[in-house]
Amino acid sequence: MTILYPLVSGLLGGLAIALPSVWFLSFIALGIFFYGLWFKINTGKKAFWSGAFFGFATTGASIWWLWDALPLAWTSINNSLLEWFVVLIIWTFVSTTISIAPALFALALWKIRKITFWLPILASFGWVVQEMVRGWLFYIATLGKQSLFGSHFSISDMGYTLAESHYLLQLAENVGIYGLSFTVALVASTLALVTYSLLHKKIYVQSLIFISITIFILSIPAWHTYTFTSDKTIRFSLIATYIPVPYKVSPEVIYKEKLEEIARSGISPDVIVLPEGNGLVKIYPDKKVLENELQKLFKDKEVLIISSSYTPDRTGEMHSLLYYYSTTRGIIATYEKMFLMAQGEYAPYVPTFLLRILNNKVVNDHFNSVGGTLVRGSGVVSVPYKDVTIGSLLCSEILSPSLYRDLVTKQNANILVNLSHTSWFGGSKTLFAKVQQMAKVHAVQNRTYFVQASNGFPSFVLSPTGEVVITTELEESTIITIDIPIQSK
Repeated sequence: MTILYPLVSGLLGGLAIALPSVWFLSFIALGIFFYGLWFKINTGKKAFWSGAFFGFATTGASIWWLWDALPLAWTSINNSLLEWFVVLIIWTFVSTTISIAPALFALALWKIRKITFWLPILASFGWVVQEMVRGWLFYIATLGKQSLFGSHFSISDMGYTLAESHYLLQLAENVGIYGLSFTVALVASTLALVTYSLLHKKIYVQSLIFISITIFILSIPAWHTYTFTSDKTIRFSLIATYIPVPYKVSPEVIYKEKLEEIARSGISPDVIVLPEGNGLVKIYPDKKVLENELQKLFKDKEVLIISSSYTPDRTGEMHSLLYYYSTTRGIIATYEKMFLMAQGEYAPYVPTFLLRILNNKVVNDHFNSVGGTLVRGSGVVSVPYKDVTIGSLLCSEILSPSLYRDLVTKQNANILVNLSHTSWFGGSKTLFAKVQQMAKVHAVQNRTYFVQASNGFPSFVLSPTGEVVITTELEESTIITIDIPIQSK
């Protein structure tokens, strides 16, 4: 019967991660996992496999959106069964590799289960450590010439479920996703302890102590509230598009139309944010034409346009560059994307090798071509502009717990921006829910406004408390404009 504990906990954990409406199941899932580990499982081998199954179920649920990429219309693979196998191999490989971390965590926790009074605290800290290790395992699994060193892949972290509770989300201030994951683990371990205490009429004192600690932590948002006042604002216009791949209409054509629409509307933004992809540089390849056209559109008013493009260097290697372009001063800063996405922007060694088992020339040719797609950058960049400092990243970099934090702590950014291009995933509601959860955590951790302009997903703005201030709808191409209060630095 001990097999029921990892099965039930894994199922509930997967549901909590994949379905925002049942986010609270994360407490119950991890509580059942801890209960089985501490009080029912009797061998280290069973503990290890219990952790492995729980890890596979939760990781698999967190990247279930990979299946929304089907059909792989942007590739030359015109075989639905073959496409299905490609996604299956990638999904299974990533889920299995990352599940090693919770498996080792479960074994270690099982071994010390009877040693210490403070087991729930150790379990909570240990849970956070294993989530960091998950990120490192993703790095190892997707190691390639252009992979970014570090633990950046955090989408499977259990703490993101708390982003669905505005109250509990506030616990992310300063500590971010790992603080939220610690909270989930502490509540879960306390539930496991209290359940055992009630069923067996033991360890009442220990249970009462951890109930008190848990209540104290959960009460923090009630007495530590965040407020700020400002008498200045900066106006942002965000372009949202829904242009599925393969493109029937070139994105830069739509972007050009939207820029002209903004200029005609008279809304007079200070900042315009375009989705990730070939923006200004592709719309106006000639520098002089670019200057003249923007001068016609915006006259003498300075507007900062945040755009990106895929740009070759002198050797022919491609770079994903983000431009801060002033309509009166030209390019004032650039940033080169650091956290590239495996199989889409570079070819990782092991998954590419595994795909060769399909022994299909079309598959091999496609993923071999990805190998030289992009070169990663180094170092985040922010830009002071009209009483604010704006820090921007590109698309998949929202997954990293540290890159946006670096923009705030090292670059003094007080407005965070993400340019996104996710039309590869067919408007996946599952992936968008995860993206918005991660964005909310970034906003609250850093107490900044978070701005995202997307192709394929809604564009939105979050407040420093993680509230959705304004958003477009799914599969909508439009413009939204908002006056963002300027926070003092």
